[in-house]
Amino acid sequence: MRAKGIVGILIRILRTRQCPPVLLLAVSFLQKMSVFVENKNEMKKLKLPSTLLEIVTNPQIPDLLNLSLRLLLNLSFDPDLRIQMTESHLVPPVAKLSSVSDDSPQRQVARCLLYQLSREERARSLISYTDAFPILVSQALNCKGEIPIELNALLINTALSRPNAELLVKHNKGKTARSLVKRALKTRDPLLLKSVRNIAYHEGSCKEAMLPFIGNFASNVKSSDETFAVECIGTLGWFSKKCKT
Repeated sequence: MRAKGIVGILIRILRTRQCPPVLLLAVSFLQKMSVFVENKNEMKKLKLPSTLLEIVTNPQIPDLLNLSLRLLLNLSFDPDLRIQMTESHLVPPVAKLSSVSDDSPQRQVARCLLYQLSREERARSLISYTDAFPILVSQALNCKGEIPIELNALLINTALSRPNAELLVKHNKGKTARSLVKRALKTRDPLLLKSVRNIAYHEGSCKEAMLPFIGNFASNVKSSDETFAVECIGTLGWFSKKCKT
């Protein structure tokens, strides 16, 4: 199929057709083909991410949006394609979809995709131009049970960006950030505490927001949960570094 130029034909259909059933068929075909490296490389060469921007930015058909996000997720394991997605301005609409209030299949896939994109520093910076990070933290705090792994992973990566961390500590007059620390300590969730650790890494308001909890971190360094204890030690390490300087 690659020799017959099927990938190029399907991408041209996406660029030139408006009929929903045809678009659904084309994206579905591309999504299945994207798991093969030869087809993935062809999609990279033809800059497929920019073609999908309109579908992701103005979602009108849920099934088409879901397939497009899954296609992008398959492609996002390639670093060059992640850069293409970032340069194609896909980060803001994906961030918006990942933080919607409705528990939809699109939200879960969008979170997984945004996590992949957040592996790139530039993408993390672009997330700060949206309200996604504080909203995602609030959604994690409202989880009655265990926080989904893709959401935890996304919070960890997003907190690496100083603008995102500063946005969080200012959100709701600092209550959201404090609630994040309290939940991490109460549930002894090492992944959630890793997000706190990444926030505490940044100087200024971010580190100051974590200061009231130094005693809590210190009291848990001998926790029986070694992973949790390591995160507490790592968080304290950022404060000791500040003291030395």
